[in-house]
Amino acid sequence: LDSNIVELEKLANTPQMEEFIEDIKVHNSEFNASVTKVLDAIDARQLTVAEALVTGELQAANVGILNIATKMLEFQDERLENIKEETFSSVSVAQIVTFVVLIVSIIVAVVLIFVVRNMVTKPLALVMEAAESISQNDLTQQDLNLKSKDELGQLGAIFDQMKHNLRSLIHNVQSNAETLSA
Repeated sequence: LDSNIVELEKLANTPQMEEFIEDIKVHNSEFNASVTKVLDAIDARQLTVAEALVTGELQAANVGILNIATKMLEFQDERLENIKEETFSSVSVAQIVTFVVLIVSIIVAVVLIFVVRNMVTKPLALVMEAAESISQNDLTQQDLNLKSKDELGQLGAIFDQMKHNLRSLIHNVQSNAETLSA
């Protein structure tokens, strides 16, 4: 029991457990002293004294150790229950935080999809409308004036330049035709 008490002392991490261990040490000392007395009585062939020591002091020390061990067990069970409750609470909070982060992430992703979609599809739709007008021989539409510096902005600028070049070409052809017919 002495070596077990030493091991328990190393593991004790609360004042309550240290107090339990001190109580067990007291009862263990009483137990060891009683065992020595019992052995001395047996060696002296005083069996009634030995029997009285066993049923008296030795049993009392043993019951004291057992009671302290039971209290220690109850204390540890209570601590385990508290730890279990704290862990459950922490897991619950983590689940809620994870769910909230997931919802916020989904909302941000949806908003980003709509923003990017509008940034790409609006200018592309304008270029398509302009191309449709030119395919109908309408070069009078206004310039696209896409302000973005990306590929869609460059496409719009090139498209506007193409429209101006076609207008200029048609104007030159008309001028040359008028000059030739005059």
